[in-house]
Amino acid sequence: MAVVPEVILGSGDGTMLMIGMGTMVDPPVDKETTKVAIIEAIKAGYRHFDTAFIYQ
Repeated sequence: MAVVPEVILGSGDGTMLMIGMGTMVDPPVDKETTKVAIIEAIKAGYRHFDTAFIYQ
């Protein structure tokens, strides 16, 4: 299983993910492929997703 790197904030009372998952690809893929990729990323521990309306 993948591990998403984290960084400790302040006095150690919180953590923040160091990376997020982008959803832009070229050439574009169908919505179902994007959905499956995001679900798998959530299972792997991702909590930040870079999305935009233009990506559809």
